[in-house]
Amino acid sequence: DNISSLAEKTQNDILCVVKMIYAFAETLGYKGNACLKMVSIRVPHKQMRVLSIQEQRMLSDYLLTDMDLCKLGTYIALCTGIRIGELCALKKINISFENKFIHIGETMQRVQVEDSEQKTKVIATEPKSICSIRDIPITEALAELLKKFYSKMPDNAYILTGDNVRFIEPTVMRYHFSRQLKACGLENVRFHTLRHSFATRCVETGMDIKTLSEILGHENVK
Repeated sequence: DNISSLAEKTQNDILCVVKMIYAFAETLGYKGNACLKMVSIRVPHKQMRVLSIQEQRMLSDYLLTDMDLCKLGTYIALCTGIRIGELCALKKINISFENKFIHIGETMQRVQVEDSEQKTKVIATEPKSICSIRDIPITEALAELLKKFYSKMPDNAYILTGDNVRFIEPTVMRYHFSRQLKACGLENVRFHTLRHSFATRCVETGMDIKTLSEILGHENVK
């Protein structure tokens, strides 16, 4: 098959494995003519989808009307730029109403399982990057909204369900998000678009890139 038909990440993963095999072969005494250190996958630039101010207002107005926990979860992502896995793993204990910040310490994802009747399972673990463990400041208005919904819930309750045990995984949250988009008439929007839009609004209001990078949990400002 043509490797160019594969996703950029898959291409880079294949190249990484080939380089590791080649390096291991060299340690065993095998010699080759290829110089794989010079080989890289060029990733084409993709246009970043960002909600316009009007679109963001449409979405916000919809989410704030007859708000439930799933709508509130989407609104939190729109106001903080957190990733969908971080949102799904978020619990009430991670929210500081008094100091007005949300602590991100875990992310939720579905992973493959070997030697099991079920091929996959959902886990919540620390993010791969230490930079993703962070405190995100929130506004007074958002803090009051969160307090209204969560103040009487148990500390270990998931914010998307209000329950200590039951959670909503990223795939299911994307489903709820798609229904929210359809209800307010927005198209060509992914959940990650909320993160892009949050970052764009921050830049538009004059936030410095270093601070924004830390809030987003990036390893560097690049």
